[in-house]
Amino acid sequence: MIVIDSTIVTVALPTIGEHFRASERSLVWIVNAYLIPYGAFMPLSGRVGDYFGHGRAYLIGIAVFLVGSLLCGLAPAIGVLIGARVAQGAGAAMILAASLPLMLQECESASARATAFAFQYSTNAIGGSAGLLLGGLITQALDWRWIFLINIPIGILVYVISPISNLRKFQTRPETAIDAGGITALTISLVLATMVILSLPGTNWSSPSTLLSLAGSFTLFALFVIIESRAKCPAVPLALFVQHTYAAGTIILVLWTASQVTWLFMSALYLQRVLQYEPFRVGLAFLPATLTMAIFSFRFSTRVGLRFGLRGATTVASLIIAGGIGILGRAPVNASFWVDVLPAMICLGLGFGIGGSPLLLGILSGVKQSHHGVASGIVSTSAVLGGTIALAAMESVASSRVTYIRAQGANPILALTSGYHFAFMVAMVLATLAAFLAMIAFRQIDMSRGALKR
Repeated sequence: MIVIDSTIVTVALPTIGEHFRASERSLVWIVNAYLIPYGAFMPLSGRVGDYFGHGRAYLIGIAVFLVGSLLCGLAPAIGVLIGARVAQGAGAAMILAASLPLMLQECESASARATAFAFQYSTNAIGGSAGLLLGGLITQALDWRWIFLINIPIGILVYVISPISNLRKFQTRPETAIDAGGITALTISLVLATMVILSLPGTNWSSPSTLLSLAGSFTLFALFVIIESRAKCPAVPLALFVQHTYAAGTIILVLWTASQVTWLFMSALYLQRVLQYEPFRVGLAFLPATLTMAIFSFRFSTRVGLRFGLRGATTVASLIIAGGIGILGRAPVNASFWVDVLPAMICLGLGFGIGGSPLLLGILSGVKQSHHGVASGIVSTSAVLGGTIALAAMESVASSRVTYIRAQGANPILALTSGYHFAFMVAMVLATLAAFLAMIAFRQIDMSRGALKR
């Protein structure tokens, strides 16, 4: 539900703009208003779950998300819609920050945890692509408001089955006070940083508002580090960042997210602007990747992770991802879907499918249970911010390349293709770097003999 809502609104933006007669900037903030709290609030949400119980935090997150969805669907004005999207993003952060620790607490054995994470990862894989398809279908068949209202029955179903799943056993009492100063400084710092990143495509780096926001973000982050280094019970234990597997795994996940975001957005633009695919056909083009990712993450990632360990699974997956992006990096102007696009989609689905679950589980394997919430929140925030930065950077890289090629006298379609190729090549380098880092950082991690059993 929360993954779908990060993409479902994209297709409906033109219709929403016509309904409210909204400006382009207002439409951008319909997306940003969800992403900012979604990325920035996860460490706070995770720490709250660590203290007060992840079951309670999960249910509260569902409630906040549903209230936001209802307000979005009934919004009488664009400002109300943007505000309601903030509530959606905050609820989504609470849900995601609580879900991973809940699975770790529920599943005790290595194989059970791997299977649970594989199921969650495959669900996310389906949700990302399903959002694009559902957004177009619902907006065209019903009304744009239903892209938000569809969440209501799903959320109610969660509450109906929550007594059966016994979430109350994960609701604990706090043993110590929450370090409010440190977590507040970190949250505001992340909000400012995310706002700057999301606003960069339409602003100037040297603008006063951008520089002031960056200065505020860096200052608050420095204050956070100072507070946490002196706190008796820090909100975010700094020891997490020197924990070998956790730190390296988080960096690799950021590299993967940057590669994935580049693949999704740049290939969608390539299919629409170069190959002249309609929006619904673009969604169908991603279907092989989605199905491959879902099948392999659920059916085979557990076996791969337990058989070859975190190092082997992550290294091989990274190389497959790099290969898939590399295929897109050579797709010509008159590409054939079956020859130039389908093989890349299958490779990317395979790579992310077999590697995603072992990587996520390996990252959290060495973290104490009392820190699972904040650790998963930081990982998720790093991935969201990494993807956001990558998207802004890749758009800039592709645009610069297009401008350069056009200046050489090339036709517009050829210039566009060259720009996308360049972005794909950068993403391929990032995926290859992830493989190299996995070989070095995970050399002593064996998922079948301890890392997942702690």
